[in-house]
Amino acid sequence: MSTDIVIQYIIIALLLLGAVYFLWRYISRKFLKKGKSDCEKNCGCS
Repeated sequence: MSTDIVIQYIIIALLLLGAVYFLWRYISRKFLKKGKSDCEKNCGCS
């Protein structure tokens, strides 16, 4: 079993986890936040 393949899989897994994490934070900020962002969410103003 080659360590190069294992390293490549680890790097790909870390990149995917990072992408999912940032997407989740972006979606949470954009859609799940209450309070001040209700105006932005409803009327689209920024």
